[in-house]
Amino acid sequence: MRGKRCQLVDVLVVVFILIAVGALVTFFITGVPTQTVDAPVMQFSADEGIFDGQLTLMSYNIHYGSGYTNAYIKDAEGDAVFRYLNDVADIIKDADIVTLQEADRSVRRSHFEDEVGYLARKAGFRYAIFSDNWNIRLLPFMDPIKFSRLRTGHAILSKFPIKHHATLLFTKPEDASFWHKWFFVWRTQQFADIKVGDRVLRVFNVHLESESKADRVDQAKQLSLFAAASDEPMVLMGDFNALMPEASKKDFSGEDYLDDATIATFREMSQELGLRELFPPQQYTKDESRYFTFPSREPDRRLDYVFYSQDIDIVSAKVLSDDKIKEASDHLPTRVDISFR
Repeated sequence: MRGKRCQLVDVLVVVFILIAVGALVTFFITGVPTQTVDAPVMQFSADEGIFDGQLTLMSYNIHYGSGYTNAYIKDAEGDAVFRYLNDVADIIKDADIVTLQEADRSVRRSHFEDEVGYLARKAGFRYAIFSDNWNIRLLPFMDPIKFSRLRTGHAILSKFPIKHHATLLFTKPEDASFWHKWFFVWRTQQFADIKVGDRVLRVFNVHLESESKADRVDQAKQLSLFAAASDEPMVLMGDFNALMPEASKKDFSGEDYLDDATIATFREMSQELGLRELFPPQQYTKDESRYFTFPSREPDRRLDYVFYSQDIDIVSAKVLSDDKIKEASDHLPTRVDISFR
């Protein structure tokens, strides 16, 4: 009898532990992402853009407003966040549409600033959308002083009306651990349909997996399927976290770029959709360093890309760099001026 009681107690203890763990997970996680997320378009007081036949687009990984040095800011050092954000705002202010990767919203490490709203107001954008990668109260394996609640993701800023938008979540690997699926960044694909004059431009904001080549290739395939569903003129731009297949150097300390098929895979599938590549191989190989985007102080590789549909003409394009830009983030921004056919 006593043995049965002990067994019952053991069972009750296990049940209690499971309930407690479930409660903690529910407390720490704000929600499990669904397959498609539509959030309201943010609107600011800036004037709406006037289309004169040409659009300036920019893609920029802003490194959470922490500058080149990854200086996650504690409360007493908040001025540094605003210095970096002000520099980013100055860099993007002349663009009509900007895709931002790695933007924080009201978290400790970036001095509780809503970076999306701050940049939209400071740089004169009327519309903005945001997609979460992480929206968690606490990451148990990270420094709570620096991170505490973490809400970060990417955004599209526009001076023209955003008529429709969505966030499409890349599937996580089936063999990923429980902790990876619950706590690790959820890579997403964000797009916006933007009304420009009498045309609609679909803009994709891309940020692919940084740690796993296999996951990154799979995400490139999913991205091409998302793009295939669009009949509008489109531009796909962002941080692909992958090298050009034609890159002369692929062996970087702490990175695994060797035999990475991400760009080759997306290039092959995008060509079937009639998409073109900004700075294609024949142009890139003539002067590689001209197109490097990372790391910003002394760039030695290209991680950021732009693809566009055939009903778009490229007026001009370049990777931007000067002393201020080199310090504002760990990536360099890519600017492209386009017109419609």
